[in-house]
Order: sequence, then C-alpha cells, then structure tokens
Amino acid sequence: MVEKSKDMSGQPAWFDVKFPVKFVPTDVQESGKADFDNMPSGSIGRAYIPSTAAATWEVYYPDGLLKKFNTVQDYGAPMQNVMEIVIALSGKRF
Repeated sequence: MVEKSKDMSGQPAWFDVKFPVKFVPTDVQESGKADFDNMPSGSIGRAYIPSTAAATWEVYYPDGLLKKFNTVQDYGAPMQNVMEIVIALSGKRF
C-alpha cells in the first residue's frame, strides 16, 4: 500500500465496476476529484480512495454506501475499517 499511496495517477472510483450504477451527483464528483488531486503523495487516501467505489463514497458521498442510493446493496465503511486497523497496530511491526 505504501507504493500505491505514492501513485499520483489514481482517481476516485465513483462507481462499482461489478455493479456500474452511476448515481453520484456531478458536483460531488467534481469537488471530490479536486480534493483528491490535492492530496499529497504518501497519504492513506491516495492508497484507498481509488481502490473501491465504497471507499470513494465513504469519503465524498457517504449516502452512496446505502442500498437506497446505490440500488445494489449496503456497503461497509472501508476507510473506517482501515483506520481501526492502523490504530490497533500502532507502533507494531507486521
């Protein structure tokens, strides 16, 4: 993940590739892209936001995690899960 966090070519994943329902408003996508483009190399967001639509939604459009918005399923909270793991591992080597 360290190398992925340094990849400056990634972009937010606005829709789930397996279930390509496009529902995120254009203004949210534009502001999210601008925020992501300003994220520094090496940040955790650079590693996880492009990895899944659920990660992108959690950061920029949390309602997208809900079935009533994405029309497919309720998704978990991947960024929150990552932060809990980081906190649990604080100071420990893997």
